[in-house]
Amino acid sequence: MDTTDDWFFYEIIGIAPDNFIHVCLVNTGHGIPFISTLELRPLSAALYELANSSESLMLYTRKDVGSNTDVVRFPDDAHDRVWLNWTKSAWKTISTNSSIDGFTYDVPSVVLQTAVIPSDPKGPIEIGWSTSNTSTKFFVLLHYADIQTWPNNSLREFNVYANGDQVGNSPVALGYLNPGYISYTHTGQTNYSVSLKSTPNATLPPILNAFEIYIVLPVTSLPTYSGDATAINSIKGNYSVREGWSGDPCVPTSLGWTGVNCTINSTSNLPRITALNLSSSGLTGAVLSAFGSLTELESLDLSHNNLSGIVPNSLDQLESLTFLDLSENSALLDTLPPGLLKRQKNGLLTINLNGTKSAPETKKSSKVVILVIAAVLLLIVGAFALFLLYLKKRRNARKNTPTPHAETEKLGIETSFEEFKTGAIRLTFDKKQFSFDDLKLITSNFSNQIGVGGFGKVFKGSLENGMEVAVKVRSESSSQGIKQFLNEVKSLSRVHHKNLVSLIGYCIDGNHIALVYECMQEGNLQYWLRGNAWPLPWKERLRIVYESAQGLEYLHKMCNPPLIHRDVKADNILLTTNLVAKLSDFGLVRDLTGTQVLTQGVVGTPGYLDPNYAFSFQLTEKSDVYSFGVVLLEIITGKPSILEGPEESQHLADFVKQDLLKGNIESILDPNMGGQQSLNSIWKVADLALRCTIHHPIGRPDMTAVVTELKESLDLEMSSNITVHLPSGDRSPYSDFSRTESSVGNVIYGGNDEVALTGGMRLSDNGPAVR
Repeated sequence: MDTTDDWFFYEIIGIAPDNFIHVCLVNTGHGIPFISTLELRPLSAALYELANSSESLMLYTRKDVGSNTDVVRFPDDAHDRVWLNWTKSAWKTISTNSSIDGFTYDVPSVVLQTAVIPSDPKGPIEIGWSTSNTSTKFFVLLHYADIQTWPNNSLREFNVYANGDQVGNSPVALGYLNPGYISYTHTGQTNYSVSLKSTPNATLPPILNAFEIYIVLPVTSLPTYSGDATAINSIKGNYSVREGWSGDPCVPTSLGWTGVNCTINSTSNLPRITALNLSSSGLTGAVLSAFGSLTELESLDLSHNNLSGIVPNSLDQLESLTFLDLSENSALLDTLPPGLLKRQKNGLLTINLNGTKSAPETKKSSKVVILVIAAVLLLIVGAFALFLLYLKKRRNARKNTPTPHAETEKLGIETSFEEFKTGAIRLTFDKKQFSFDDLKLITSNFSNQIGVGGFGKVFKGSLENGMEVAVKVRSESSSQGIKQFLNEVKSLSRVHHKNLVSLIGYCIDGNHIALVYECMQEGNLQYWLRGNAWPLPWKERLRIVYESAQGLEYLHKMCNPPLIHRDVKADNILLTTNLVAKLSDFGLVRDLTGTQVLTQGVVGTPGYLDPNYAFSFQLTEKSDVYSFGVVLLEIITGKPSILEGPEESQHLADFVKQDLLKGNIESILDPNMGGQQSLNSIWKVADLALRCTIHHPIGRPDMTAVVTELKESLDLEMSSNITVHLPSGDRSPYSDFSRTESSVGNVIYGGNDEVALTGGMRLSDNGPAVR
């Protein structure tokens, strides 16, 4: 694509060998591929018989000759094929109002009702085109029907020649309003010609109503075996695996799914999944029975995850399995299906379970297990009795103590600030606890204040090892108390991600409460958008929100239970020296034990607050998605979430939507963006932002989808080296076109029906491709 004045439109006819379809665009070294529109039309498998499991047809051109209508398509064409009108000065156009049945290829009657004959009654009808690739194979299809009435002794009869060689069932003899066709394939040339010439016996000239030319493409990559594809997609959906898992699992081979190895089956020639490595992938829950449907699996590594329960009996079906690693899944029971144990005993299978080689069960080991279980049960009963006694005493001792706040109870911490001050309660979080004197030393007696927030002032400091830190000290006037402090310490103690700020430690010393973080030297995103003298280029903005989205996705999808941030905003996206983004401020985080949680109140920042949450008190992960959508609008416009007007304020989403509905994005762009940027990627992000800020949560994408779309936008932007301007004025994407076959790529199909897949021939003003 050279400029945005170019349109690309491909139409491909192919057989889908399964009940689904994947379309894969591969970067061949000329930039990141993308699709603006993808349309599929079902076709009868008998309509274009040349399209089969090994070959597909890509449209080169389709012409309605002699027509005065620019374009014919649905509803005139039931299959929504696009017929472009075309004629030549050497031809004479004729037409009829009589209806004509389209015969084998179901050509629309309106197309067959117009035709051309040579202006010279004794002359031929000629068509030609060129190609630089002699290996390109063309499929040519000529449609004709005699639409003129003539005396009985008249004869319309002609032969068809391809580069001088007669083709088809020539000669062609026509009856009135009876359609016909001639088809053939041709290759090995650079210049092609088709000639329709009357026979010596003919009294009438040749006639042509329409023609189609296709490029025959070999289907070089068959899709993954449907049983494997169904199973691996079930695994993907259950465990929310996203990174490197899109499209077909095995093909193209250069873009196979991360951790998935495939081998071509010698019998079916279909790719089969033979190895699957999901080690350290954050998997939670039970081991799915769907693994047993990968029947040619030889190696399965599920180690270092959070899997629980038992190993399903479906894994007994994996007769080719030689290696199984289930180690470092602490909640996974070490009971294995009998088939796996038998294969292990016979030396056919290596099993690694919880860090050791699991051995087949014996009678002696069974007795030991029974004794151990009995002892454990006795211990549990005794411990439970002691626990009940402890609760009774604690209830009596605290009969007159006020009930802790409901939010604190949900944290599993029943305590008060006074108990911390007196040292009666000690925290057991896995973070360093500092004294107040430690903080004085670290911050040089709080001499370098770098910020202030709702919790209190923030000071820059340095640890003994030279690491720079930020110390956030709670002020006595702060509305954020012990509840939010404990919430933040607890949350940051259990999360570990490159795009989440790291908690180094905390301080509870007398009346002093503080948090110690890694220092983020470049402040927050809001400062770079509205408080910094240096412009922040679009690529940097896009990368920052992409990294932030990854951190937020981690909270929603990788934590168990999931965490809802509740205060996503530009202020809480901090930046390192290299402008790496990290999400911060976890004081309002809530666990999400189901799909939603009913809160006792609404917290968050005006302008970023999900309106559905504010109205219903129903908190979901989509509440964070709304807030993040507002951040996306901020990086595009550089404006705050709420725009103050002379009479009333306006939300940023409403402001942006007004201009985008008019197709005008340039008017809302931040003038301080600086540098060059692709409006294509900005459009994609703007569209995503508006979907994130839809009022009803159901219509919003989840964070996994947000991350995926931002990655695509970032790739699109990184591949662009020039400023792209949007096309102006109305222009039909179905005008005459010129194209080359060099832009053709591989297409992977799935499904049982013949489909017409449209999207991508280059359109320009250079005139028709045929002559």
